[in-house]
Amino acid sequence: NLLLCGVLAFTPAPLLAQNLAIDHSGVWLGQGVQADGQSWEIMLTLRADGAIVDYPSVPCSAFWSFSEVTSQSLRATEHLAAGFDACEDGLSLTVMVDAKGSMTVTWTYPDATSAATARLTRQ
Repeated sequence: NLLLCGVLAFTPAPLLAQNLAIDHSGVWLGQGVQADGQSWEIMLTLRADGAIVDYPSVPCSAFWSFSEVTSQSLRATEHLAAGFDACEDGLSLTVMVDAKGSMTVTWTYPDATSAATARLTRQ
C-alpha cells in the first residue's frame, strides 16, 4: 500500500489542465463582423469552465458551453442570456489563438455556413 501511495503522489497533472481556455483565461475585447457586413463590439471573459460574452453595441449577452477544448482551439455553443430579438441563439463557434496572441472566433449556423467572425485582443 505504501508503494502505491508513493506512485500516486508523483503522477503528473492530467493533460486536460493544459488547454486554450485555461492558458488564455481573462478578458478579451474586439470587433465582430457578420456575413452580411454588420459589425459589433464584443467583450469576452474566458474561463476554464466556459465564457461570458457581452455584445454592448447590439445589445446582447450570452455564455459559451464548451464541447471540445485542446491546447490550440476550442469549440462551443453560444447560449443567449439577453437580446433574443437581436441575436441568434444556439450558434456553434470555434476559437483559435494565433502565435501573436490574438484570438479569432468564428460562429456558424446549423447548416455549417459562416454567421460571423471576430478578432479579439487580451486586456
